[in-house]
Amino acid sequence: MTLLRWIIEIIQMQRSFDEAQEKGEIPHDEAFDPAAIISDGSGKAWPYWLSATAMAQINEFVLKGQGARAWITLIGEDDDQKLHSLEYIRIGDEILYVRTSVRNQDAITAHQYDLIREVTHCEMGEQLTSFIQGEQQLIPIRNFQLIHDEVCRRFNMDLSESMGTGLEIPK
Repeated sequence: MTLLRWIIEIIQMQRSFDEAQEKGEIPHDEAFDPAAIISDGSGKAWPYWLSATAMAQINEFVLKGQGARAWITLIGEDDDQKLHSLEYIRIGDEILYVRTSVRNQDAITAHQYDLIREVTHCEMGEQLTSFIQGEQQLIPIRNFQLIHDEVCRRFNMDLSESMGTGLEIPK
């Protein structure tokens, strides 16, 4: 599924979900979560969880040890409501990381956090594959610390997801 198709289908499903909630068919305290959709009838499980394969790969890598000590996702926002993410895997005293940004999209305001997480996890999955294949190098944690701290301060980053202990978020 392309990212554009995902966005369009999520917007349409959200509208249908909201209508069903207004009619009382879905409890008002139930949140819409595209990643919770088990099937779309195509036979593919979890069709709207774009990062499922990447997340499974990253989880397996981190849980099997492989020297990985943490997998952290941070998300923040700039003055123009553009979202920014910084995701990293700490492997020993080195880091594999990705940075992602998503422009404010009025049509998908409710799902911009879903969108940036999905894109970020997919990008990290690609980076991890490159690392495992010997094509991607890690950077020393002291070099990454400078990037991390600057991004955290600039975009007021908050912890979105974590596995293990990451670097302290400066305020």
